[in-house]
Amino acid sequence: MHFTTGSVSTFKKIMPTFRVFEVDEETMLPVKIHTYKLDIKNDDSKWELDHTVPQDLNLPDLSPSSFDTILANEILKNETFSIFYEGIKSNGGAETYLEECDEECRLTIFCILKHSVYSDARRCEGKAPINIIGKFVHAIFATLAD
Repeated sequence: MHFTTGSVSTFKKIMPTFRVFEVDEETMLPVKIHTYKLDIKNDDSKWELDHTVPQDLNLPDLSPSSFDTILANEILKNETFSIFYEGIKSNGGAETYLEECDEECRLTIFCILKHSVYSDARRCEGKAPINIIGKFVHAIFATLAD
């Protein structure tokens, strides 16, 4: 699993965030991730808890199997949940802000969650492993890397 921290950005709709990772002292594995957000649009801004994982994703823990089965399957069947997940995954980033998410959209999120390699995620979606038209430079590098 790959967990990233928050950031400070000049992108629209992305508020500054930071994450606090709680770890099990014996195993040093993450058990909770708290994300705090600063709403810079307000003059009296203060850091506030935005969400906590695994609780806010209805997961029992942060294990890869919880993401692989519980989270991935919920994304496939639940539009509201998929929109929420995309929003917290990117801290509300404009490039993943969704007002709706149909079956195709949910399949894309599902496949990206289940596969860390671009060509594998595209195969999961039932698409050609390389999108030559849409991402020409990426296609060249993916072909060379294979």
